[in-house]
Amino acid sequence: MRDEDEVCDFACELGSVLEREFGVIVGQLPHKRYRHACAMSARQEAFKIAGASWQEYFEEHRGRLIEDAADIIATRQAWVKYRRR
Repeated sequence: MRDEDEVCDFACELGSVLEREFGVIVGQLPHKRYRHACAMSARQEAFKIAGASWQEYFEEHRGRLIEDAADIIATRQAWVKYRRR
């Protein structure tokens, strides 16, 4: 799937992206933090696989991509602060 370093870098930057884009301060709204982290990770994977046509790919495979993102968040140490509590 992704290189472990890429995942760690992405997870480290996610808090600032969520704060900037959605006005969410990481730690205040854990359910939104988790949902946005899953969606962002799934979109990134769709872009990596499909390139310019990522939106169509994302809509077609949304369920699987979200499940994969949830698995990544649940198992990788870099994503601890984005997990459901």
